[in-house]
Amino acid sequence: METGNARETPDMEPDLIPTDDGAEVIELNADVDPLLAQWARFRDQFADAMGPGFWTIEDLEQKIAHRRAFFFPGRDAALVGQIEVYPGGERVFQFLWAVGDVRELVAMVPGCEAMARMMGCTAMLIEGRPAWKKVMEPLGYKPWSLTLHKAL
Repeated sequence: METGNARETPDMEPDLIPTDDGAEVIELNADVDPLLAQWARFRDQFADAMGPGFWTIEDLEQKIAHRRAFFFPGRDAALVGQIEVYPGGERVFQFLWAVGDVRELVAMVPGCEAMARMMGCTAMLIEGRPAWKKVMEPLGYKPWSLTLHKAL
């Protein structure tokens, strides 16, 4: 056992930082969570992909840190998604952001779908730019409103 070092172990809770409004912000620490080391590789790409007015990179980081969103890193691409439960009972896995190599992103989708099924999801949703329609149709996604939808 190492002495004289207050370093956290992976099973310890992350440091909580209180804010002026009473919310707790989790300090992201790549030494504690190896997934956060992967996040550092893609953070700037996610930040660049976000337009002003809806999301900030800090909001997305907090969703991930609080385990309200899932981060899927690949070699040259990454996805972030979350589960939404709608009042009518539909439990949907919704992709929020994707960055990097499009072919790799498409290759990651079946694994995300399998995880969503295991978590009780009944559908997948993708909200994104129109080009995603062409990319995702071969995987069974169809236009649904202005969102791509695939029943599971």
